[in-house]
Amino acid sequence: MGGAEIVLIGRLKQYVGGRDRLSVESGQTVPEFLEAMGIERRAVSVIIVNGRRVSRDYVLRDGDEVRLLALIGGGSGPLPVEVEGTAGQGNDAPGEVGSA
Repeated sequence: MGGAEIVLIGRLKQYVGGRDRLSVESGQTVPEFLEAMGIERRAVSVIIVNGRRVSRDYVLRDGDEVRLLALIGGGSGPLPVEVEGTAGQGNDAPGEVGSA
């Protein structure tokens, strides 16, 4: 079975009847898929394919898992994304959130 699997995260599900996963034919670009499904391009802030962030013009390939993250709160730019190998860096140590 060919094609790519699309995982919709956040409010993007509202465009496809609440579904969070879709199987689509390979060979189309992400914008072509978005247009075909009626999803506004500006509603997508991040595109991750097989664990790596990709550009908006990425062409879907057989076996791809494509995660589309919704823009949250109508902000003016893309949201920060954890880059592979950076988990646990920064101020996100357990027990430190909200402590005085």
